[in-house]
Amino acid sequence: MIVPLLLVVFASTYTLLSGADPAAFTEVISRTDALYFTVTVFATVGFGDIAAVAETARVVVTIQMVVGLVVVGVVAKVIVGAVDVAARRHPT
Repeated sequence: MIVPLLLVVFASTYTLLSGADPAAFTEVISRTDALYFTVTVFATVGFGDIAAVAETARVVVTIQMVVGLVVVGVVAKVIVGAVDVAARRHPT
């Protein structure tokens, strides 16, 4: 539940940034573009078609990257922990 919420929060932030400063990104981005950009950053795909140009936008994108890495790490830890608990309950 937290990942979709984070994606929407960052997409909304990018939409607001683009509205306040049309030069914040390589192009003025719509809500759909902002969601697309957010998902490409989270997925570490980075196609390069939309990029942060302004310092504020770059800071927010950097924060998203760090938050994304932490979220992926926490999710991985939860999954590994669940597998470990299941393996201890049902030893082979």
